[in-house]
Amino acid sequence: MIPVADVRLSLGIGEDDDGLLEHLVEQATEVLGRELLEYLGPPEEFVDQLTVKCCEGRHKVRLHRLPIAVSKVEQRRSPFLPYEEVAADDGSGQATWVVADRDVISRSGFYPGAEAVRVTYTSGYQIGAGPGELQAVVEALVIAKYRELKQQGTDETGALKQETLGDYTYVRFTPAELEGIAGFRDVRRRWRRMLI
Repeated sequence: MIPVADVRLSLGIGEDDDGLLEHLVEQATEVLGRELLEYLGPPEEFVDQLTVKCCEGRHKVRLHRLPIAVSKVEQRRSPFLPYEEVAADDGSGQATWVVADRDVISRSGFYPGAEAVRVTYTSGYQIGAGPGELQAVVEALVIAKYRELKQQGTDETGALKQETLGDYTYVRFTPAELEGIAGFRDVRRRWRRMLI
């Protein structure tokens, strides 16, 4: 979500700890995403199978993640039949479905039923892309953890001390550390996805 070079610049350090900073950015992005119930990682393809209620709300289905691109919308008349692709336009240039926020909206309505609609889409953020306030939280979290590791000192090889499990070395963030970031509660209130 944020470039390591930006964090390095904010910390005023050289490139020696780039591997650690990259790991910290990855972990901080993941913990923030879990807390907000959103996918914030690199762009990835997802497939959601969505239920359409009979008679009400047949024109709209809600995706599980915020899409950056929708590649395919399919529907089926019955759970026993295969999915059929819904064309993006009706041949006259009129869109048959559109995407608004995380909703896929059909002009004519979808067939009702459990898992009646299947949507293939891409969600996530490129490095350096994404909402500024989320990037700011990730950067603040990485900086705080890096400084904490610096205070703990280095091991015999001169590397910053980290948690280890056998041969595996890692750094772990907790939701409580997010609470310590200035402005995080406001970000959570604006960005946390509501579960229905």
